[in-house]
Amino acid sequence: MGTPADIVNMLNASINEILRSPEREASLAKFNAKPKIGSPQNFAEFWRAETEKWTNVITSAGIKAD
Repeated sequence: MGTPADIVNMLNASINEILRSPEREASLAKFNAKPKIGSPQNFAEFWRAETEKWTNVITSAGIKAD
């Protein structure tokens, strides 16, 4: 289940191309931001790390959803 790998890879290549454009870089530079260009695997790794980090913060702080 999920999006087929060839579609994910095609979307990733297109998004990376857009992020590399001088216009996009200039637009992001206004906010002192730089694009994070990478593979779907890079994003999955980032997502896992962020989920773990923020789960630990929420658990440690005793934050509960009401």
